[in-house]
Amino acid sequence: MRRKFLYVGVAAALLLNIFLFTAKRQHPAKGYVLRVASDTCYCNPLYRIIHLHLSKDGSLTIGPEAVQANKIATLLAEIYAVRAEHILYLSADVDVPFQNIAKIIDLTQDLQFPSPVPDQSALKRVRPMSVEAKLVTKSSIDKNCPTGCSNWIKEPRLLPAP
Repeated sequence: MRRKFLYVGVAAALLLNIFLFTAKRQHPAKGYVLRVASDTCYCNPLYRIIHLHLSKDGSLTIGPEAVQANKIATLLAEIYAVRAEHILYLSADVDVPFQNIAKIIDLTQDLQFPSPVPDQSALKRVRPMSVEAKLVTKSSIDKNCPTGCSNWIKEPRLLPAP
């Protein structure tokens, strides 16, 4: 009988220890908010896609235009300051290190509204801007678009300028 109580006591102490140890070790999640783009279809002629591409040589482009790396934060802040929807489509060449992609994602998480923002108080509601980065992958490019839509990666000439 005494052994039974001893075993139950040891088991209870062990379970309590495990519970307390794991309860103390819970940390809030940290990291980047990054989603994979479901497709690259373009159906609304008035909607403007913001697509940032990182090349293996280190150059950056937004749409067809080359952008200097030291000016990317300012340019993105100006673009998103007047937009209601803050989505950045991000793609990279195969040989680009993920560290370079992470730097861009990190930059998008800390974009601030420029000080002389046009008088659009509804757009100023959040500081910093919360820009959602969507990673463009081969599978998102290869998805078939519905009738009447086009693929803005495969047919960039049909895309309006940002």
